[in-house]
Amino acid sequence: MLFELNVNCEYDFLSPKQLQTIELIERRIVQSLKDYYNGHLYGAIGEIDFLLQDINLINGFNISTLHENDIWYRGRIKEEGMRLYERKEMFHIPNHMREKVNNQRFSLNGYPCLYLGKSIWACWEELNEPHLDDICFSALKITKEIKVLDLSIPINEMIENKTSDELLTLLITMPLSIACSVKTLNEKANFKSEYVIPQLLMANLINSEYFEGFVFTSTKRNPALEWSESYLQNVVLPIEGDFDDDGLCVNLKERFCITDSICYKYEFLKSSISNMIPASSKEVEAALDGVFCGKKHKEKDEDMYPRALFGQMEDLLKKKEFLQIN
Repeated sequence: MLFELNVNCEYDFLSPKQLQTIELIERRIVQSLKDYYNGHLYGAIGEIDFLLQDINLINGFNISTLHENDIWYRGRIKEEGMRLYERKEMFHIPNHMREKVNNQRFSLNGYPCLYLGKSIWACWEELNEPHLDDICFSALKITKEIKVLDLSIPINEMIENKTSDELLTLLITMPLSIACSVKTLNEKANFKSEYVIPQLLMANLINSEYFEGFVFTSTKRNPALEWSESYLQNVVLPIEGDFDDDGLCVNLKERFCITDSICYKYEFLKSSISNMIPASSKEVEAALDGVFCGKKHKEKDEDMYPRALFGQMEDLLKKKEFLQIN
C-alpha cells in the first residue's frame, strides 16, 4: 500500500468520509495495477474512472488554474542539420506524425500531448540533459485559463499560503500524486511500469470533464543543481477536436501564444546571454554572507536561479514577441 492509515486514529482535520476515500483511492490504484499486469485493460481503466468519481463526490480534486498570461516553456532537441525551429515546430507532435509519439509518462503510444515546463531547467531535465547546443527553447503564454489536476509533489513554499480546504484536497490527491511520480528505473526499457497509472489517468481524462490536463513534478532532478523544486513543475495537455493543415490541435493553438525559438549556441555567439543580469542588493548581501560565514544558505541559493544561465535564457524569451501559431 502507498500509505498505511489507521482508521481507529483520530484525524481532527479529516471527516470519516474523507479518510475512507483516501484509503479507497489507495486500493483502487493497487487494483488498477493488478488488472493491467493481468491484461485486463478495461478493468484497469475502470478502476481509475471509479477513483476519479470517488474524489469528485467529496470535492477532493486538487485543482490548479493556469492563468491568462502565465508563461511556460518548451524544449525540443534539434534534428541533424536543423538550426532553429519555427513556432509551429515547437508545439506538440503533429497529428499526422503519431508514429513519433513514444512511451512518455502521461502519453499513450501514438497519442500526441503538449508537454510544457515551468522553467527551461524543467524542460532540460525532462529531455535527459542534452547538450545545450543541441536544443531549442520557446516560451508560451496562456491566453485563456486552463483547469488542471495538480499532481505535483508539494514543497513548503507551495503550501504555506493554502487554506485548510486546499490542504485537504492536497491530502486526498496525494496517493495519486505519489503513484504518478515514481522515478523510472530503466529509461531505455520499452515498457515502464512507472508510467502505468499516469497513462491510465490520461486515458480517463480524454473522456472526462473534470479538468483539462495534469501538473506534475519532474522525477529527473539533478542533485548537483540546488534551485527550488518549484521550477521543476510540468504540465501535460492532451490534443482534442479538430486539427489544422499542419496537424496541430486547433483547441490548444487557441490557448497559447508562443515565441520564436532560441538556442544557447547562437545567443552566446551574439553575446546577449553572456551579459550578466545585475545583482540586486539582497543577492550581493547573500553572496557576501556566504563568503564571510564560510557556509552555504540554501534558501538564498535558490533565489539565484533567475541569474543562472537558464534564468537568463528565460529572460531573453520573455522579451520576445508572443504570437499565436497561424
